[in-house]
Amino acid sequence: MIKQAKIFGDFFASKPIEEFEDLIINEKHDISVIAEKLSKINLTDYFGKVSVEEIIELFK
Repeated sequence: MIKQAKIFGDFFASKPIEEFEDLIINEKHDISVIAEKLSKINLTDYFGKVSVEEIIELFK
């Protein structure tokens, strides 16, 4: 289970990154579970132009 998440970097988000962090907390640390969760949100709001696959790579 993902118990904590802290994301930081050089990107411009139109929504607070804390919202994204909250979305993945208490989710199973399983690529298919995370991919399904991420496919249901607009990642552009949090990271600009980035794909679900690029974010999934961070969990491997």
